[in-house]
Amino acid sequence: MIFRSATVDDFESVMPLIYELARLHIEGKPEIFKAVPDLSKKDFKKLIKSDNRTLTLLEIDGEIVGVSNWQIRQCRNNETLSDRTFAVIDELAVSEKHRRKGYGKLLFNKTLELAAQKGATSVELYVWEFNESAKKFYESLNMKPQRILLESEI
Repeated sequence: MIFRSATVDDFESVMPLIYELARLHIEGKPEIFKAVPDLSKKDFKKLIKSDNRTLTLLEIDGEIVGVSNWQIRQCRNNETLSDRTFAVIDELAVSEKHRRKGYGKLLFNKTLELAAQKGATSVELYVWEFNESAKKFYESLNMKPQRILLESEI
C-alpha cells in the first residue's frame, strides 16, 4: 500500500475514479449536475501542478484504488472570522470494487496527516444530502456538520 502525490502519468488511472463520483452526483442531483467533467490531460497537469491543490493517491499492488483532491486554505485578517489554516477536501473517491475494505478511511486519515504537515488545524468538506453512504462514512470518522446549506425552488 502506497500513498503518493499524483503525476501526469496517473491521468488515465485517476479519471475513472473522478467519473464514478461525478456519475453519483448526476444521478443524485440532476438539476445541478449534468455531465462528467471533461478534463484533458493538459487540465489534469495544471491541476496537479497547482501550488495550493494536492491529489493524494492510494495505490495497492500497482493499481490506483483511491484519490483525495484537497487544498489548504487560510483565513487571515478578517474582521469577523478568526485567523486559521484549514484543509478542504473537494473529492475523496475509492473505486467501487475496492469500497468497504477500509481504504477510504486510510486515505482520509492520510489526507489529514498531510494537511496537518502543511499547517492545517481542521478539515472541511461538502456532502450532498442525497449521499447517505458518504454521510455515514464521514460521521464514522467523527466529522460533524459545521453549517447547513438550504435550497428552495422558486
